[in-house]
Amino acid sequence: MSCAAALSLLVALAASVAPAAASQGAGNGDGDAAVLRAFLVSLPPSSQRILLPSWNATNSSSSTGSSHCAFRGVECTAAGAVAAVNLSGLALSGALAASAPGLCALPALAALDLS
Repeated sequence: MSCAAALSLLVALAASVAPAAASQGAGNGDGDAAVLRAFLVSLPPSSQRILLPSWNATNSSSSTGSSHCAFRGVECTAAGAVAAVNLSGLALSGALAASAPGLCALPALAALDLS
């Protein structure tokens, strides 16, 4: 296959994948809230207590679907998709190996700080 043919194939493939990625990349408020809640319940109880005042179920069930944007340490896009999670300095404890990877399911997540 020539270089030009390979490049044409690559451009065609990218063009067919981009619309699907764009439609998923905006994030889903309900889905983002579910991912955040799953992260919360996977943390040890002492860390859950630190986050629970703002990460409770009442906050995550508004009619707008973006109340998770009010969760402590969470920043959202204008569309209500989680863009950043910054939980630094909150003295969260416990192993994050099982809980942190779930945050990768947030399609608009651009920044993550769990230090």
